[in-house]
Amino acid sequence: MRNLAACWLVIAAILTGCSSSRDLDLGGNRYMVTATGNSYANFSLLEQTFAQRAQEVARLHGFDSYRVIQLSSGFEHTPLGPRPTVKGVVFLYNQAKTMGSNSARPTGAVGTATAFVVSPDGVLLTNAHVAGNCREISVRQLDGTTSAASLLATDATNDLALIKIMAPTPDIAQFRGVPDIRQGDNVIAVGFPLHDILSAGTTLTTGTVSALAGVKNDSRTLQVSAPLQHGNSGGPVLDQSGNVVGIVSSGFDKPLDGSMPQNVNFAIKTTVMRAFMDANGIAYRVTQSDKPLSTAEIGERARKFTDFVTCTS
Repeated sequence: MRNLAACWLVIAAILTGCSSSRDLDLGGNRYMVTATGNSYANFSLLEQTFAQRAQEVARLHGFDSYRVIQLSSGFEHTPLGPRPTVKGVVFLYNQAKTMGSNSARPTGAVGTATAFVVSPDGVLLTNAHVAGNCREISVRQLDGTTSAASLLATDATNDLALIKIMAPTPDIAQFRGVPDIRQGDNVIAVGFPLHDILSAGTTLTTGTVSALAGVKNDSRTLQVSAPLQHGNSGGPVLDQSGNVVGIVSSGFDKPLDGSMPQNVNFAIKTTVMRAFMDANGIAYRVTQSDKPLSTAEIGERARKFTDFVTCTS
């Protein structure tokens, strides 16, 4: 049995290939990151190595995030023959401070935030910074029922997480299909900000889409003017038809260039959320936004699929 196990380890090493990485400073917070392997290397493994090295480069130079500007894969020629390579240019930056109360918690601490239902079998979507490092997760629904939740999947790069409770969830959010959200469109944010000070139920705030990109022109996010506070993280941002156009992720709450930003907040776009759910096999609803509703009507609907999340680290 030991010999058989050793053989499988050797085979696995050959199939995945021994990988390495290197990087080159291009100036302007831009770095060329390269991951290479042997002739048997798996490109999926090399892409993971590339992502890990990009994050290491970001931390090494005092940044917490990176954005891939250019990415390519193929074979580079060497004296020993062709070598599988994944190469890309990354831009390093610091994210805006997150809107949750769950970052940098000590062990045993409790943080709270928001999530919303995307599937009737108990699957909810929230942020990775909300649920990604929890020892225990619980979800409180509209009727007051509190259920333990399990973590299904996370995407730290795009700050998304899927959690699941055992209770059925017939009221689910719907994602905006067509037409695309526009700059200047009205939006409503739903969540549980500062729940120990403000309302124990959902809070609605209204605003507009200020820009179709976020920090450093990040195309994954929308900038919205709806006021948001700690605890809004993971909550849905809805259009005037009550369909999801974003998920609250971060905002500025410190002076910027000598002045305090006013209602500068960011939400991850539906295209990013849908790609994440597709990758994890989650069925969700997409609908056309063609019937305007009042904010009160949207709030009544949203309360049914927006839940309060507690994370114990």
